[in-house]
Amino acid sequence: MILKIIMFKGKGCPDCGRMASVYNELSEEFKNTVEFEDLDISENISVAVDYGVMSIPTLLVLSGEKELKRFSGVVSASDIRKFIKEKME
Repeated sequence: MILKIIMFKGKGCPDCGRMASVYNELSEEFKNTVEFEDLDISENISVAVDYGVMSIPTLLVLSGEKELKRFSGVVSASDIRKFIKEKME
């Protein structure tokens, strides 16, 4: 299963800064197996609306066009890592 993770963030968002370190850690760990994309909602408002993103930070885990999981707010790397590994089995 090919996974893609999109992180929706915003400038001046303190929680987005915390999630950026988690996102960066995971993107390095899974760089050969998962596609990562980060989007600033102020520059990509239509994409955020299309995905129904109502708060930031939000991480979407997708397989193709299908949303598998949505993580909103500050989430631990271990929780996201566990989900990724389960879906990759």
